[in-house]
Amino acid sequence: MANAPIASGPSAFIERQLESLSPRDRKLLIGLVSFMAIVFVSVLWYSLYSVLNDKVSRVRETKSQLEAVRILDAERRAAMTKLESAEARLAQYKGKRVSAHIEEVAQKRDIPQEHVDGIKKVGSGSEQVGKVKQTTYKVDLKGLDYSDAYGFIYELETSGYPVHVQTADFRKTFVKKEKKLNVTLELVVFELAEG
Repeated sequence: MANAPIASGPSAFIERQLESLSPRDRKLLIGLVSFMAIVFVSVLWYSLYSVLNDKVSRVRETKSQLEAVRILDAERRAAMTKLESAEARLAQYKGKRVSAHIEEVAQKRDIPQEHVDGIKKVGSGSEQVGKVKQTTYKVDLKGLDYSDAYGFIYELETSGYPVHVQTADFRKTFVKKEKKLNVTLELVVFELAEG
């Protein structure tokens, strides 16, 4: 039998090396190659899992940020609607003087004009915040019954006019041996700023 031609190349070299190994060495080599393949697949799987997990956490974080932005946008829209409503309400009373409104409230509560002692601006002027101007006034009411005093304050607060009773100072007094109240109110009036 003639010798077969010897093949050349890398695969022929590997075949010759494998044939020269003992069966025990072949098993060790197969075990080593299998172990290396398992390690490679494990490292590859862990790397891919880490990348995928990072992407998932970024997607979750982005979704939560998007939800927070949506909530803030809804709150902003609600605030803008409320602001527009408040500005429309302020525009409704533009040009109406505070003293005229207080006189109307006094007439509505059947409080004679002589009991409304004075309406004076407090301080050097008004404070402006955005489009809204705030002015503080002091109102003195003299010789009122308890029900008239409390009714006047209630009517003033609930009239719709942009006024807020900041402080109310009540002092007892006697008029013809009858117990009455002198009331000093500090009012904050809101109005749209010019321009």
